[in-house]
Amino acid sequence: FVRSYPESIASRILEELNITYIGELKFHKYFIDFAIPDCKIAIEIDGQQHMEESRKQSDRKKDALLIEQNWTVYRIKWPSENVRKKSLKYLLL
Repeated sequence: FVRSYPESIASRILEELNITYIGELKFHKYFIDFAIPDCKIAIEIDGQQHMEESRKQSDRKKDALLIEQNWTVYRIKWPSENVRKKSLKYLLL
């Protein structure tokens, strides 16, 4: 699969931090952008399409399912939040 620009940045940062992850991990009917299964951490990079109401609803259902299964979900809104500054370095370390 082809990563978006912000996903490419996130992938590079995770690799620089030596964090092992699975990209596009299937989780029920959803896919997690970056999953760290051992820690049950899901990182989602949300582009403009996530501002649409139907996508917001889908994201809420996905998050609820993940949380129900004891996952921690981090959503990074692109481009309003800087991928490098937010979640990846500060939330995971």
